[in-house]
Amino acid sequence: MEVARRFAQAYADDDAAAQWVEGLFDRSLAGSEYVRGIYFPKMPDYKDENFLGIGARSPNFYWTGEPNIELPEQSIDQTVDMLTRITFSA
Repeated sequence: MEVARRFAQAYADDDAAAQWVEGLFDRSLAGSEYVRGIYFPKMPDYKDENFLGIGARSPNFYWTGEPNIELPEQSIDQTVDMLTRITFSA
């Protein structure tokens, strides 16, 4: 809850755009619902499930955070920059 308050305060202080804060809330809630509703109940078998039958591996930058194209790199840099401007002190 503390993180949510900090994001809301960043928006109120004009340190974060509404779309950015809304996206963080959406992602946070969706991620926690996924973990509680799907991930935990279906483990350990879930890690080996491939419901869609996808055989391709994820691109390397999914795991390294080092994309070889400009747009994702700019997006990541913007996100890191925004996060460094928000103070998370107690």
